[in-house]
Amino acid sequence: MVAAQTAVSDSSAANPSAWEARARQGAEWVLGAVLVIAPLFLGGKPAWALLSLEVLSLAMIALVLMQPRPLPISAREGVAIALLLGLPWLYLLPLPAVIATWVPGHALYAEASALMMGEAGSGLTRLSVVPDVTESSGLFLWAPVGVFIVTRWLAPTALLRLVLLVLAVGLLQGLLGAVQFLLDLAPLGGDLDANGFEGLRSAAGTLSNAGHLAGLLNMVLALTLGLTAYGLEHRSRRRKRRGEALSVGDWLQRYPAIPYAVIAALLLAALLLTRSRVGIGLSILAVMIWTLLLAQRSAGQERWLGIPRALVMVAIGGALVMALLPLFDRFSVPDVMARQQGEIVTATLSGIVAFFPFGSGPGTYSEVFPAFQPVELGQWSISHAQNSVLEWVFEMGVLGAVLIVLGLAMYLRQWVRIGAAGPWPRQRFLQLGAGIGLLLALLQGLFDDTLQIPANVIYFAFLAGLFYGVPATQVESTARRARPRRTPDLVAEEVRGGVARRKGTRPPAGGQIPNPFLDDDASTDRHAGVSGGQSV
Repeated sequence: MVAAQTAVSDSSAANPSAWEARARQGAEWVLGAVLVIAPLFLGGKPAWALLSLEVLSLAMIALVLMQPRPLPISAREGVAIALLLGLPWLYLLPLPAVIATWVPGHALYAEASALMMGEAGSGLTRLSVVPDVTESSGLFLWAPVGVFIVTRWLAPTALLRLVLLVLAVGLLQGLLGAVQFLLDLAPLGGDLDANGFEGLRSAAGTLSNAGHLAGLLNMVLALTLGLTAYGLEHRSRRRKRRGEALSVGDWLQRYPAIPYAVIAALLLAALLLTRSRVGIGLSILAVMIWTLLLAQRSAGQERWLGIPRALVMVAIGGALVMALLPLFDRFSVPDVMARQQGEIVTATLSGIVAFFPFGSGPGTYSEVFPAFQPVELGQWSISHAQNSVLEWVFEMGVLGAVLIVLGLAMYLRQWVRIGAAGPWPRQRFLQLGAGIGLLLALLQGLFDDTLQIPANVIYFAFLAGLFYGVPATQVESTARRARPRRTPDLVAEEVRGGVARRKGTRPPAGGQIPNPFLDDDASTDRHAGVSGGQSV
């Protein structure tokens, strides 16, 4: 047994590419399991489901760290990840009680701790007013970070398989939500739905309410529309012969956009059944954005036919949006909590001012907000601010605002990189779909708590990993720059017998000069030998 293990370790050390291939395959399987498990159990809200996601994510990170190559992230992304992971633990550093009472908003909690714990509570304290909750929040952040890093590390073919898995999960969630709507079943979590009506017919899937399902489906819808757009541009050019019968496989090869368009239509129907006004409105926005992108691309491809095709696309997209608007009014209902959104925002702003500039601590909003909750909201248990930006600033103050601004700057910069001129392979369509999905999630986060749900955060991180990948144009230009030059060293050449050759090399057979621009391995090896064995 020991000898076998030693032999395996020796073979892995001798062949690092084989080990890296196995590590990538293992990471792909683990990431697929995370994407499937995350939405199953109330969106990952139970403690045991959250712990499972954290353990799987740590396993993925371990596989990435054990491979010999550096992490597949840029310096900016590394700084952002370090700040995101380190910030919760900064709030857990012990501080003397004198300093803690000076921190705005903490004096009352320090006095309460001293009264409950006596002299034991008058010693060191922390920036977070509820350290246990902040610690849990810091541990959970490893899950989305692991998903992001592994998504950046995997090969395009593996990412395509995972994207198809995400489409399958979204489709199954939508179908389950449709069954719930048709049979008038309550959400599995027993919570109020996204509209705040007890027992109102709506689709929630395996998540706790319909608003969370709408946020998940919109991210999946954006990817589906990206693959649909890719299929429209890259269909088979083979013409049907007279009398030839096409099978289902032939039809899918000729028109690869059909299955993705069907999935997109089913996702749109499921989004309507959630009856979430924000979710349905953002799905319409996704259709409009993709319509404009395809119209702009079609207009730039062909001078004479491009503009009419673009106008037809705009007309079709506009007709689809106009058809969705009446359904929007038919299926969506007023949000009861939205009527009280003004009071929630006002109370949250009061908490931000009270705890400025450090905040109450990551993850502590639900614990601290009751101190600022007005009497009009007494019948509600407010666990989130229904606005991710305000909640982050409430909990982390200026540092949270800095993270938000940094994230938006990186997001806009990546759009500029992807928008550069160049080829449009499947990777670019997926990146565009992922970027639009991130935009939809961020916009919904301004009106809902969708980005506080573990499942949606996991899917948000997966889309971020797709979006922040190196664009296809930069990959090709990097490959061209990395290609070794075959220009001969004219200084080291001498003419002997009428044949130009390098010093220290044998004259070429037949008296002919070898082509220095060849890309074959033999030519590369010859140049490496001339330069003293160092690879270019």
